[in-house]
Amino acid sequence: MNNTYIESAIRTLNIELEQIKNLEKTIKSSEFSKACDLINECKGKLICMGIGKSGHIAKKIAASFASTGTSAFFVHPCEAGHGDAGMIEKGDVVLYVSNSGEAYEFNSLLPYLESKEVKVIGITNNPRSTLAKYSEVYLTLNVNKEACPLNLAPTASSTNTLVLGDCLVVSLIDKKQLSAGQFASSHPFGVLGKRLLVTNENLLKSGNDLPLVLKEQMISECLVEMSKKNLGCVIVVDNLDPDNCKCLGIFTDGDLRRAITNHFDIYTTPMSEVMTSNFTSGKLDDLAYHTLQLMEKKRITVLPITDEQGKLLGVVNYLALLNSGIS
Repeated sequence: MNNTYIESAIRTLNIELEQIKNLEKTIKSSEFSKACDLINECKGKLICMGIGKSGHIAKKIAASFASTGTSAFFVHPCEAGHGDAGMIEKGDVVLYVSNSGEAYEFNSLLPYLESKEVKVIGITNNPRSTLAKYSEVYLTLNVNKEACPLNLAPTASSTNTLVLGDCLVVSLIDKKQLSAGQFASSHPFGVLGKRLLVTNENLLKSGNDLPLVLKEQMISECLVEMSKKNLGCVIVVDNLDPDNCKCLGIFTDGDLRRAITNHFDIYTTPMSEVMTSNFTSGKLDDLAYHTLQLMEKKRITVLPITDEQGKLLGVVNYLALLNSGIS
């Protein structure tokens, strides 16, 4: 292994850590709070812009805002000059990222932005730049050294821009008191979305699919229903109407093994003697991911779902939870 690589990487890491610390001055300034207020009070859209490496970071900032409750998207400055500026309207806020603050594209867009009375938040490393001058609020990156040994390639400056963008995003999350449900609404795909959106109701077995038995029935009778419905259990209820019955207990294949081990006669023993009456249950609107965690903690494979009065609404089984893709 060439230690030169490691030394270079460690040097880069230390320089960028040092430059990130310089952001504290910006964050503690009144300008940062003003920028947050501008975004929070914006009646239109937040338009993030930038060119080159700054553009890549601006895209990420826009994506983070959009996924956390702020209407935001990225517009490429060059495309804006060729028609995409029509996406920017009065009431919008433009967040423009430029390390030098002298991007030709921004200067060219200035007349349009001024005609639309669009307020600008500038993120720049040059407080005397054109971007800073024409911004309603500008935030300085406070980078005095790039990690690049030539002090040319955007490294510390792009990192500081990314971190500063995250600080804005998280500050708005706290201000808006974004809930997990609101966050989930913009993340419908993948494991994250499923964990935050899929509820017991989505995975419920109900109605005629339920293996219902009465407490007076013998174990042998109930085994037929258990095998027929293929859920690895029977639900002991006060009556056999699947739409209007109360859950009294549960009897699983594990309970069956224990009953046989304890020498219960399956032909003469009623459910009332072997069912689990002190059972764990769930609610219809509980997140399926939380149900999965509960079932793993309790080491159970079937969970009755009931309402506040104990009425049986259905059951969720462990296999269905695993197959749902929430784990």
